[in-house]
Amino acid sequence: MSFEQNLLLLIWLLGLLVIVFGVPYGRRHSFFIAYLTAQGLDWLAEILLLQFNTVSFPIREFPGASDMSITLMIFLMPLCCAIYVIYEPRKSLPIRTLSLLLWASVMTLVEIAISRFSNLQDHKSYYWLVAEIVFSVELVITIAIVRWFFHKSSILRRGRETV
Repeated sequence: MSFEQNLLLLIWLLGLLVIVFGVPYGRRHSFFIAYLTAQGLDWLAEILLLQFNTVSFPIREFPGASDMSITLMIFLMPLCCAIYVIYEPRKSLPIRTLSLLLWASVMTLVEIAISRFSNLQDHKSYYWLVAEIVFSVELVITIAIVRWFFHKSSILRRGRETV
């Protein structure tokens, strides 16, 4: 197996271990809502970046079906986003903002490292600042949707208890 195939396998194994052992039982609903939301947002962002020819994926899982890497864009980045959402600090706004920017920077560094040291991703005219903005917006939207989703469900739950 090549280095890239081993890296893909390692990402899947570590990701599954994080899902099984790193997600607290009481937060699994939030995790999966955040994961699916981030997956949709990341898919949309990557489709746009692929269409504008700013990024390519030379080695991907299903080359005949998609120009996108399933492991990187449908598994790894949404996983990082969902992990942030369930462990987001419940502090003041400046602390949460700093934490969000720090986590977006970590996600950007992971993407840059994968692009630089492997052949899984090739940035043609894609700058780190674009990735930082995309990840930050993705995190903010995901957090807002998860909060909205569980706010609505808690109202419904309260209504059922009184009936």
